[in-house]
Amino acid sequence: MDAANWKKTCPLDFEQVTKAVKALKEYISKTQKKNEKGFLEEHNDIQLQVLVHRIPAVKNKRSFIELPHSLYPESAEICLITRDHGGPGPDSDPEKTAEKWQNLLKKHGVERIAKVMPLKELRTDYGTYDARRRLLTMYDLFLCEESIIHRMPNLLGKIFFAVKRDPWPVAMYGKHMKEEVDIAISNTRWIISGEGSSSLVIAARTNFSVEQIVENIMACAVGIARFVPRGWNNVRAVHVKTDNSIALPIFYNDCRVDVNDLDFSEIRYLLRIKQHAASKKRILNLIGSKKISYKRHKLGDTLDEEESEKVPKRRKKIKLDMEDDF
Repeated sequence: MDAANWKKTCPLDFEQVTKAVKALKEYISKTQKKNEKGFLEEHNDIQLQVLVHRIPAVKNKRSFIELPHSLYPESAEICLITRDHGGPGPDSDPEKTAEKWQNLLKKHGVERIAKVMPLKELRTDYGTYDARRRLLTMYDLFLCEESIIHRMPNLLGKIFFAVKRDPWPVAMYGKHMKEEVDIAISNTRWIISGEGSSSLVIAARTNFSVEQIVENIMACAVGIARFVPRGWNNVRAVHVKTDNSIALPIFYNDCRVDVNDLDFSEIRYLLRIKQHAASKKRILNLIGSKKISYKRHKLGDTLDEEESEKVPKRRKKIKLDMEDDF
């Protein structure tokens, strides 16, 4: 897409982005040539570093941005985590579940999935830390059925989330299954931790052409302007870089207009946290009262009626002692 079309939707300058990408490609080629005799520096991902004026109030916000050029080629190994066939339980068979899903994917024309992994297989075969580390290196991308995405933290552990390789949710139902899978594969994920003013989003690979990298960066900027809390005015700067390169600036904004007020997504997040804390406190109070009544009930059951009447309460005993002293 040319610069005239990008100006309508993207806040970045097309020419500035093109210059920065060309300079970055030259830097990558020079550093690789310098290190051919020794250790070769790896520049796999081209990233956008986004700096904001005000730190967002949301925590671990995950936003998916669709790219014109996918980060995962046809040769990429993609694993799909699905629910068990016939519901959870000891009678569920992982082989039958995988066969069922493979037939369903073939029926809808989904050909990019290399492995279908039911929950029972994930729970039994990859329950240890070493097994999860091995699973992490086996596939390039992990997808998960949308209805069971909430179970992934307990089943995969911290290792997947620490390196930001946790599965992406996919709606695996209906006749639009192939479309949903293709969109998920063509996406990139932007995580706002809420703990600092800087965040990263993978925009392209180093083996892409300059035109492909520029188009992906412009698409990322459109998604960032859409999902960033408090709007694009809250974005202070955007840099393009790799893991081992310098950061080249492609956007800078020193104006802090209308960034002090909370965004609707931040207000909704804070209200949800407040409601969760109130409900948790209410549940703890309820559990505590039940424990007290349960203990009193069990104490009365273990004693006879005559013995239970002889057991004085603590307050009455202290009161009687005080009356004896006077």
